[in-house]
Amino acid sequence: MKVLLTGADGFVGGWLARRMLECGHSVVGTHRSGTGPSPVLSSAEAARVEWRELELGNAESIEQAMRGRWDAVVHLAALSSGSEARENPGLAWEVNAAGTARLAEVLGLRTATRQGDPNFLLVSTGEVYGSGRGVPRKESDPALPCSPYAGSKLGAEVAALEVSRRTGLRVIIARPFPLSVNSICCYTYRSPVALAPGLPMGWCKWLAWTRLTTWCS
Repeated sequence: MKVLLTGADGFVGGWLARRMLECGHSVVGTHRSGTGPSPVLSSAEAARVEWRELELGNAESIEQAMRGRWDAVVHLAALSSGSEARENPGLAWEVNAAGTARLAEVLGLRTATRQGDPNFLLVSTGEVYGSGRGVPRKESDPALPCSPYAGSKLGAEVAALEVSRRTGLRVIIARPFPLSVNSICCYTYRSPVALAPGLPMGWCKWLAWTRLTTWCS
């Protein structure tokens, strides 16, 4: 399976790239200008990934990074710092919401014109549900974001789903919660369909548990 992994230069992206390589998939990872492979990856692992530069605020950069045909696209790239998003909400919306809209549009147009038919996994955040209520969350709970970061990630979801309705792009949205080093609890998202052949349902559960065990170790 050929996978495009945005944000492969980050912490989660590095662990996911490693797992995909272990499963025998072909991985193309993106990184921001001035950065390189995720420090999670060994030199040998990083050498097995094809690296492309991606700036979500630049439409031409997105087109260049997205060239080719994909079985799946996993979108992790984002402005993920809550404090940075609070300091510059406009930037958070530009990168997370508008950037996702641009990326999904490229995939959607290719799907509509039969130039490709990938599954698009958007990794959002459990923060879109808003403040805690003292009871476990359900996926059917209303989205009530209470921060610029959470709001911009919900905007990314809206953008991706709009493209899906208009073009037929297959979109899967995951909303993982932050993990605690003192807890064995984690949020799991089980997709109703496999992302692609060879990648089983419930793989975001694996992603969450990988992050947890990394923190514990």
